[in-house]
Amino acid sequence: GQIYVPFGVYETNVISDPLTLEIGETRESVIALNWAGEAVYGSVFIFNGELSESTAVEKIDQFGFSLGYSAERDGGISYDVALSYINNLGDSDGVASVVQTNSGGTLMSEYVAAYVLSAGIAFGEFSFIAEYLAATDQFAVTEMLYRGAGAQPGALNIEAAYGLQLSGMPATLAVSYQTSEEAVD
Repeated sequence: GQIYVPFGVYETNVISDPLTLEIGETRESVIALNWAGEAVYGSVFIFNGELSESTAVEKIDQFGFSLGYSAERDGGISYDVALSYINNLGDSDGVASVVQTNSGGTLMSEYVAAYVLSAGIAFGEFSFIAEYLAATDQFAVTEMLYRGAGAQPGALNIEAAYGLQLSGMPATLAVSYQTSEEAVD
C-alpha cells in the first residue's frame, strides 16, 4: 500500500497544516526499512514516483532517508531532532502537480533533491517546534518558475504551545510563524 514517506516530521499544534508539509509531504508505494533504538531512529526508502528523468522504462530511482535522535532528560525535558533527505522534491504531493502542469507531462529535466531539519523540545506544559525544508537546487524554468529563473523552494515553521485545562477539558494554546521562499507556484 501507499504510505507517507518519512521525509520531514510536519508536527503541529495548530489547525492548519504547516507550509513545510504542503511542500514536502510525499505519499507513494514504497519499499522502506525503518528502525528504532532507545534514542536513535531512522528510515531508508525507495520508490517509483509519478515523475521521471528519462523516457525509458519506468524504474525505481527515487529514494530518501531520515535519521533522528529523541531523548527525555531529568526534570521532564524531552527533545527530538531529525534530518530527512529525498532525491526528488518534484514528486511530493504539493509540487508534482505544479511540475506536471508547467512542463506538460511527467518528464523532468533533472531531479531536485531536498532536505528537512526538524527539532522539538517539551518541558512541563510548554513545547516548541521548528522545521525547515529546502530544495538543494533549482527546478528547470519550464517546471517551476520564480522571478524569471527556476525556483528553489523552501519553507519554515516555528511554533510554541502551552497545554492547559479549560472547563476540565485538555486544551492547547499555540502560536505559529510560517514562511516560504520561492514557492509561489
